[in-house]
Amino acid sequence: MFSRINQIIYGGLAAVILGLGSWLWIQGQVLSSLKAENQTQAQTISQLEQNQERLNQQLIAEQQAVEKQQRIANELKAKSEQSREKVRIILQKEPCANTAMPSDVTDSIKRLHHKGKD
Repeated sequence: MFSRINQIIYGGLAAVILGLGSWLWIQGQVLSSLKAENQTQAQTISQLEQNQERLNQQLIAEQQAVEKQQRIANELKAKSEQSREKVRIILQKEPCANTAMPSDVTDSIKRLHHKGKD
């Protein structure tokens, strides 16, 4: 009877040890799987951060280019306005400014002027 009790105890201990060993092995597999997933996510995050940095740099470069184009456009507009004003003043001082132009010439000029605005 003593050996039968020992067999039951040893059998139970063996079952508990096998169960714990199996449980530990399964937990190890789950942990390895989670570590691999975590590493994959970390790589993805790193790649996304690099892409975002590159896009931010491109955006800054584009903003600088737009600002430069706006400065150039403003300078050209100011020069154009100055030239137009000079021509206007010169024409006002000339005697031909007081001479009436033929109506077909003024009509042509008006058409060209309206065409340029469209």
